[in-house]
Amino acid sequence: MGLRKICMIWMVVMIVTAAGCSGGSAFSSAPAKRYAAGMVFVPAEGKAYLFGGRYEGIFGTAYRNDLWRYDYARREWEGIQAQFRPMKRGNFGMVYDPDHHQIILFGGYAGQRLGDTWIYDMAKSQWQEVTPAISPPPRSDPGMVYDETHHVTILFSGYGLDEQRDIYDDTWAFDSETNTRTEMHPEPSPPIMYGQTMIYDSLNQQVLLWGGHEAVYRGGETISHRYGNEIWRYDYLEDAWDMLAYSNRPTARYWHGAVFDPLHSRLLIFGGHIASGHTDDAWYASLPGDRWQEVTSDEKPSARENPAMCYDTTNNVIILFGGLEEDFDDLGDTWALVADGSGEKWIKLDP
Repeated sequence: MGLRKICMIWMVVMIVTAAGCSGGSAFSSAPAKRYAAGMVFVPAEGKAYLFGGRYEGIFGTAYRNDLWRYDYARREWEGIQAQFRPMKRGNFGMVYDPDHHQIILFGGYAGQRLGDTWIYDMAKSQWQEVTPAISPPPRSDPGMVYDETHHVTILFSGYGLDEQRDIYDDTWAFDSETNTRTEMHPEPSPPIMYGQTMIYDSLNQQVLLWGGHEAVYRGGETISHRYGNEIWRYDYLEDAWDMLAYSNRPTARYWHGAVFDPLHSRLLIFGGHIASGHTDDAWYASLPGDRWQEVTSDEKPSARENPAMCYDTTNNVIILFGGLEEDFDDLGDTWALVADGSGEKWIKLDP
């Protein structure tokens, strides 16, 4: 076989492989492997939605912008074809706004840090970029949550542009109805951080933050850094953060998954990056309460960082997809954490 023919065959294989890795293909039955994706649950449809993320490709880190939905009852993924999608990215903020039946996305990373805002209209199956007159500086890894009581999206901190890093302990509120962002000025406030998670406790009507890679910057220089494991609460009307006192806290970490479980009124976290590497432990904190408790299960997802997670309120299960293992292997597995009379157990949902 001639060298030219071998090269042509190699190119075809590469093209086919790349197409198979792009995600969202009509021929795929599940999302391709990825980490740092966004996932939200849409109660009106009883389905979870997954968007974007990163993966380790042949030529290094690459990004996705495909949209999928997962039906837990049928154990099925379905790709969604949508026009005018946001550019490919990972490590962004994404929430579901039940008041307007839409997904709101902000920022992320795709070789550079982004500061754009996109809204996905569930009824029209259509993305649209919106441009508020004032907007937060570009960033990845923010904490972001929809405050159902006050009908605004709350954003906190994130990893910004290096020369502006010392300002990223900021809190912002976004009103999608008026397309306005307002920078808040809470006192006190959590430290500068990225890779933290934020959830909305619908039973106690509170915005909560946990974990994160914390840092102190002065003059563009890192003075100190650490991982967090405290619960912070944000009061929108008072424009103030306060720390909740909990004992027996999980190991400090960032790039973990977190959800609010309304059936048991608790915050649950899984995985992430700790000082010694990636972890596979799950913990929950009752709300209200003062103590964390570890979840035990005979089977569980492997240790990973940046998994996508959401709580399925239709079936009362936690859904997890993908993540990144310590050897830089991306994951494409789907799991559910189910609570029954004997406790919690992880179930692998792959066909």
